[in-house]
Amino acid sequence: MSRASVLVVDDDADFRSLVRGELVDAGYDVTLAAGAEEGLQKLAGENVDVLLLDLVMPGKSGCELLREARQMGVQSETVVVTAYPESDMAGQCLEAGAFELLEKPFSSRLLLSTVAHAVERSRLLRTATLYDASRAVFASQDPGAIPQVIVETAASALRADQASLMVPEGPHHLVVAYSKGFPESARGSFVVRIGEGIAG
Repeated sequence: MSRASVLVVDDDADFRSLVRGELVDAGYDVTLAAGAEEGLQKLAGENVDVLLLDLVMPGKSGCELLREARQMGVQSETVVVTAYPESDMAGQCLEAGAFELLEKPFSSRLLLSTVAHAVERSRLLRTATLYDASRAVFASQDPGAIPQVIVETAASALRADQASLMVPEGPHHLVVAYSKGFPESARGSFVVRIGEGIAG
């Protein structure tokens, strides 16, 4: 199984460094962001298991970041770090879908156990998504619709704007059976030799 990934978003450089050290030592892949905007940019380019973010930051708050991430389709389990767990804003984060509030200051042990539980939940939900996708494919009564079901389900699970499914055509070539986000003319017309790379 691949190593779990965590995106840490906090405007405090010392805090980011400290948390990164603890998580890397525990075997996690860690990405850092110094604020909400940078965090959203990183979320747009990669999937992470856990989003660990500070509640109060200059500019957008952690709660605003979480809401925008959800609007982008990000389903990472979110741990919100705050010195004010009883605040209205902290409650709003839970309503927006945060997995857990982690009150500052916290111990290394509490950090690692909280992240571990968030990773476990994230991967269980991902497994459930894949299971639902396979059920959707096999439940299709129209064999001709299966390529569309596969592409639409995969694009949704991966938060992809563009996706395509290529199937063999003869012994040496692949052809687009269904695509999303590409011109209709691409379907059935784009052919590559098996073993060749596909750009795009």
